[in-house]
Amino acid sequence: MRGLTSIVNRTPRRLLKEIILVDDASVDRDYLGKPLDDFVKTLPVPVIIIRNKRREGLIRSRLNGAQVATAETMTFLDAHIEVADGWIEPLLNEIALDRL
Repeated sequence: MRGLTSIVNRTPRRLLKEIILVDDASVDRDYLGKPLDDFVKTLPVPVIIIRNKRREGLIRSRLNGAQVATAETMTFLDAHIEVADGWIEPLLNEIALDRL
């Protein structure tokens, strides 16, 4: 939840279309159930939660998330992150430069 909060608070809204979370069949983590569902409803950006029925691993989980993404670009982040102010602009700038 701390990572989600940092993304929402430190990313300009015009650059954040959606957040997609993929739970790779976590066990013994009750906070990833209803508490997470309730929390994401309070955020000012759409959040999609995908819950794998069985362990898929990092790459397949990311591909599962990518399948439902609708934004022009995607940034993959791990679960235990916290972004800083200005984190996304340099990444998107590199993408824009490569498209020229």
